[in-house]
Amino acid sequence: EELRTSVGRDESCDLRLEGRGVSKFHAQIIFRRGGTDASITDLGSCNGTFVNEEKIRMKEPHPLAHGDLVRFSAYERTSFRFELPERKTGERLMREHREEARIQRPSPQPLPPQSSPVPAFGSSKARPPGSGFPADATVRE
Repeated sequence: EELRTSVGRDESCDLRLEGRGVSKFHAQIIFRRGGTDASITDLGSCNGTFVNEEKIRMKEPHPLAHGDLVRFSAYERTSFRFELPERKTGERLMREHREEARIQRPSPQPLPPQSSPVPAFGSSKARPPGSGFPADATVRE
């Protein structure tokens, strides 16, 4: 499946540009393979289409990569940065990795209630066995 985006001055274009030297039907951007493989074709404009300041050949598809600068017309000084929306940058990969790690990490479980609570400090009750005090020891206030 291909997705096409037309570029030019005409009202029927998907991306309308009013810049000096932009033709009515200037160029076409084609996306293939789920929108990750893209190319641009100059449709025969009078003033050219430029990718990274290099004029591309008319009526021949030119590959586009994430981050390429595209300019429509030699007279136009405005360029457009081509970006793929699903492009996973290093920062995005790290963020997704952290999110996956957080999702997979088990949540802390509450401690089960103790069956024989240790008496509070200052109590005159006997300490339970195994508390480090003899069973008959008492704490005086």
